[in-house]
Amino acid sequence: AFVRYNPPQRETALIVARLDGSEARTLAIRKGTEELSLQGPSWSPDGRLIACVEHRVGQGEFSSQVLAFRVEDGSSEPIGSQMWSHIGQLAWLGDGGGVVFDAWQRSWGVYGDQLWLLTFPKGEARRVTSDMNSYLGVSVSANSAEPALLVTRRTDRVSRIWIAPVRAGGLDAERATQIQS
Repeated sequence: AFVRYNPPQRETALIVARLDGSEARTLAIRKGTEELSLQGPSWSPDGRLIACVEHRVGQGEFSSQVLAFRVEDGSSEPIGSQMWSHIGQLAWLGDGGGVVFDAWQRSWGVYGDQLWLLTFPKGEARRVTSDMNSYLGVSVSANSAEPALLVTRRTDRVSRIWIAPVRAGGLDAERATQIQS
């Protein structure tokens, strides 16, 4: 499964195909203010569903939601009712009990994606990480043994505060001093 972007038509399509690329079939298309994420869909362990992120742009706001597409007929439904400002890559848990993904909400005080779990089929959102770091991408072990193994990329946020005197035309960087914690 993959998402194809067609710029002239301003549309994205969720496509399934055999490993050699043959028998390609379009499951869903989004146009205009709705698009499917190019970060990649994820097959459910039983092969009946594909989870994919749908982004929407409206009145200057950008929102994302996780959808489950039925491979049989291409119909879709949201997994839960939660909306995020951005959702990145997602992955099904090995037992099919939910999807894990990185996401960010504009209302958060710190910019940085955290990891989330959306249970399936209930769609309950559970935060997996809760720190000042940022996480990008996710992959989950395919076996259903507990505990599942999860791989992601973490970016540590390091910040420092400096005091710099003002001089004519700006700050005097040569006399700036860092505040120690």
